Parts: sequence; structure tokens; C-alpha cells
Amino acid sequence: PVPGTVDVGTQIDAGPCPEPEFTRVSTIIGIPMEPGFIDNKIGMKVKLDSPHGVAGYPCGLIISDTQNHRIRKTSASYAVTTIGGGTEADYVDGLWSHSRFHEPMGIKCVGDLVILADSSNHRIRATDLKLKYTDTIAGSDNPGHQNGEWKSARFNTPTDVAWHESIIYVADAGNSCIRAIDTKEEKVRDFAGQCGKVGGFRDGPSTGDEATSALFNDPTGITVDAAGRVYVADTGNHRIRMIADGQVTTVAGDGTAGYINSGDENALGRLNAPMGVEITDDDILLIADTGNNMIRAHYCGKLRHIAGRESPGHVDAEVDSAQLDAPTAIALSDLDGFYVADSGNHVIRFISTKKISPLQGSDGRITLLKDAGASSMPDGGPDA
Repeated sequence: PVPGTVDVGTQIDAGPCPEPEFTRVSTIIGIPMEPGFIDNKIGMKVKLDSPHGVAGYPCGLIISDTQNHRIRKTSASYAVTTIGGGTEADYVDGLWSHSRFHEPMGIKCVGDLVILADSSNHRIRATDLKLKYTDTIAGSDNPGHQNGEWKSARFNTPTDVAWHESIIYVADAGNSCIRAIDTKEEKVRDFAGQCGKVGGFRDGPSTGDEATSALFNDPTGITVDAAGRVYVADTGNHRIRMIADGQVTTVAGDGTAGYINSGDENALGRLNAPMGVEITDDDILLIADTGNNMIRAHYCGKLRHIAGRESPGHVDAEVDSAQLDAPTAIALSDLDGFYVADSGNHVIRFISTKKISPLQGSDGRITLLKDAGASSMPDGGPDA
């Protein structure tokens, strides 16, 4: 695309168009609208405080309990325990009982490792589910922008992480750009956007000339598909962006905060401060449309509504009647649906699906982890 223009309705769907049916929203963890901390209970007897991250692993879920400064883990039956953090925000590596976090946000499970954006500590960290130990991958106490060796690199309020082929992609919100951590080379580099500059909007080359290369504004959510295409919830621009083949394009959102589905008069539709993205194996891009209190989806070239209303609230019901409050993150499931960190309600929700996918047959399953089977970070990764 010509720099400064929008590649209208970037098509991300390869192959036959899926026909998903989203059915019901249910609360599975947390007491709705009651922030707090209650541990070692099951499901809706637990208390969370503004969870901003959720990820699946083979035996349950990992939750970033952001305002409790903790990482929580569930069993398959949603029994919840704490695996790191404490009442007071701090920065400490080590055994789970000693580790401390400061407003952890986005998380990704890669085998037995949980990779997370420890946002207000300005670090990317990893915790090992077998060794029960937390270590720092990259970042330091001082927010800023610095590339190079991962132990000396600097971030500014990183908010989400994604994983693909030994690379950790980071939504470096405070620097208004996307960073990449090469876990084999143990180095950090800029991946897209003009890091450390004032946020803005431009589609174009992912890096390079300041006059023509892409700009982001407070990018908060990130995910990667099987082909290595990176999707970003560009929160301050009210857009979803895609990074592929060295170019940044707009997938959804026309840049004005609001709620519009794709149509003849607005191909891109409108979003309101989206904070989370996730993509299924059949190229349904799920979006936590935070400011609209909704879950949206982009597939077959169009932005659509899944669940929620513009007014915040908590209602478990069919998707057209359900209410959410500032959802921030999405995690795929193998249970005919997906999980949502419903931050404003202080709970984790589950949205059920029934779908007939030409790419997956008739079993209607969405993969829990595209990286399932990886048991640890590749050689050169952190000793977590």
C-alpha cells in the first residue's frame, strides 16, 4: 500500500470461508463484579482483580491476575491456585513462593513454559510449570527503548506476547511498536513501528525510513498465525493491523472509535480501543473490542459481532443478550469455544461455539495450543 493509506479490508482468510456459530456466554472463574483475592477454590468461588491475560495449557488455564500482581493456574475442573506473585507489587525471580510481579498482563503457554509481559516491571519473563521457577527473559527496571542482548534490552510497559518458531513477539505499548526476542540468538530487535516515537498511524513498511514506515499507537494485543503473520490490536488507533512480508496493513477498524460491522458503506468497520486478538486454525480472527464491551470476529474479509453490548454489564446468556465489561484477552480452547478475560467484571468467561469448518471437518474443535508438544524453550532460551 501507499504509505499513509489503508489497504482496505486486508484479506487474511485462505481457502473456503468458515461458518462459525457462536452460541452462549458463561462465567467459569471469578465472582462477577467483586474484585479481590480468594485462592484454592473452584470456579465462581474464586476472586480475581482485573485479569488482563488468559492462556490455555494442556491441563487448564493460566491467568494474569493483573491488579492482584499474581499469576494463577487452574486445573481441568477450574480449581484455582497461585503460582507466583503476592499482595504487594514487586520484582523478584526465583521459586514460585518467592517470585513477584507488577501488573502482569499478556501471557502465552509454550509447552511447560508460561511467557508473560510483566507490564509495570517493563520485562518479559517466563515461569516453568514443572520446575516451579520464574526467570527474566529480557528487560530492566528502567522503561525505555534499547535493542541488543536480551538481558540489557529495555521495554516500556509491554502488554502482550506471542510465540512463533523461537521468536517471542512483544506488544511494547509504551514504545508504540512491536519488538522481537530471538530466543536462540538471545537478542532483542525492533520488528515493526517506530519505537520510542510518539504514537501515530501509517500503513507501510514495517521498519525503515521514518517518513514512510508504519506507525502504531499504544499496541496492546498480539498473536501470530501458523504462517507467521503477526496480528496486532492497535489500541490507540482503534484498529487491527497485520504484519506480513515486511509490510503493515490494516485488517479492521477505520480509525474512529465506535461500533460498526463491515458493510457496503464501511468495509473496515469500527472498533473502540481493542486490546486482545487471537486467531483460530481456520483464520477466524477473534477480537476483544474492549471499549465496546464486546467480542468481535474478522473472517471472510468482514468485521462481525460475536457477543456483548455497547453498555457494560454482566449477563450470562445467549451471545445476543450477554453483557461483558472491558474484555481484554482471548484464549483458544479444545472444548468447542474460547475463553475471555472479562477484566471489568473480574472474571473469566467462556463463549461456546458450534461451527462447520471446511478446513477442519465436522468435529467443531478449535485447537487449544498451536504450539502443543513443545516441552521447553529452544536451546538458548532462558533457564526458567
